[in-house]
Amino acid sequence: MLEVLHIVIIAYLIGANILGFTLLRIQKKEKLRLELCPADPEEVLRHHRREEEIRGKEEISDTVARQEAGRKPDPGPEQAGPDASESEGRTEDPKEEDPRDVEPSEKDMKNDRSKKPVKDIVLLLVAALGGAMTMYLGMFLMRFKLKNVPFMLLLPALIGLHIGLIVLVFVRGVLIV
Repeated sequence: MLEVLHIVIIAYLIGANILGFTLLRIQKKEKLRLELCPADPEEVLRHHRREEEIRGKEEISDTVARQEAGRKPDPGPEQAGPDASESEGRTEDPKEEDPRDVEPSEKDMKNDRSKKPVKDIVLLLVAALGGAMTMYLGMFLMRFKLKNVPFMLLLPALIGLHIGLIVLVFVRGVLIV
């Protein structure tokens, strides 16, 4: 029975450490996303729509200008002649959209608003429940929250507390029920 309890405790600690590292990583990604796009999601959507309208008008005006000038459209690879063989290996499309310019759908924007950022208190709670070790290591690996004083003081203290509890449970066989 004691061996089963030890296995459960180990599984719990592994799960808590994975959860702690994952939440820290999610918080870092959310912070980076907010730094890149600090505006309200609805404002971002309106901005993307305006840019798309402007691009559409520019393409129409370019087409009309070519037709008025009597220019033929750019030749395709089969009509281009001897230089076409050099560019056949390339798959570059000048009209290929930059992934950052793709307009987010309204569904994506709604999903973005429904996500709540991970708060520091949740990270500290997970650390107190057993995830302090990987959170502390993750802070250094990701170079995130290194200037946050509560994290830099509490996490090592929690790690010491957890190591003490592990020694009590596994080495001395003391069970706190």
